[in-house]
Amino acid sequence: MKKIILVLFLTILVTVPLFTLAIKNKFYQEGSHHQVTVNVANGWNLIQGFHPDYISAESQIGKNDVKIIFAYSPDLNKYIELYPNLRIQDSGVNKTDEYYGKYLNLRAHWVYSTKAGKLTYKINHPVGEDTFMANFILKKGWNFVGINPEMFTGDYNTYQSYEGQYFSWDSIKGSCAYEKIYIWNWETQKWLAMDSNLKASASDFSEFLGSGMLVKVTTDCKLVGPKKTSTINPPGIPN
Repeated sequence: MKKIILVLFLTILVTVPLFTLAIKNKFYQEGSHHQVTVNVANGWNLIQGFHPDYISAESQIGKNDVKIIFAYSPDLNKYIELYPNLRIQDSGVNKTDEYYGKYLNLRAHWVYSTKAGKLTYKINHPVGEDTFMANFILKKGWNFVGINPEMFTGDYNTYQSYEGQYFSWDSIKGSCAYEKIYIWNWETQKWLAMDSNLKASASDFSEFLGSGMLVKVTTDCKLVGPKKTSTINPPGIPN
């Protein structure tokens, strides 16, 4: 029933029906790092902060299956190769810009795999940060945004079952004004456009954990983690 509700709701949000995933993506803390499991197609995939050197032993996808990785630069409006050759230093970006340094693992990158299956890898918070959302900067134009657990509100909405935690672009927008948002369908290797009215948009996006979406914003801005509020309050103070 949960799957039926999810598919029906997401069909409203995108211009074409959403794809069905073989497994749910996972993103959880394990010691000093996070362990991420994502579905990977034979072809192009959007994956957050991934590098083949951090593939876990239990992964179905190995280092030899990963042929090339690209990051996107909003400043240059072009892709920069990250693997097998690291091209950031000679790409033309500002070498002191932490968007391409310590915060690069907040972004989703293009990963080309020659094998379909389950990819499991390790990822850490940005250096010196305790969370992924502490300084989540977007630049004017297009940004490849990695989807991490801190983006989930945990609030129930009528389009979903009571299980799990839920995601809303509206709840994390901070100072950002969205122009467009796209989802990458790794099965069809095509983009899916989300509805532009995001005020009521909340869905079970756990299927996108460790993956990413393409977001266009009007100016440089900062996303924020959703505020957690308690519905249980202590007794009031007497007059």
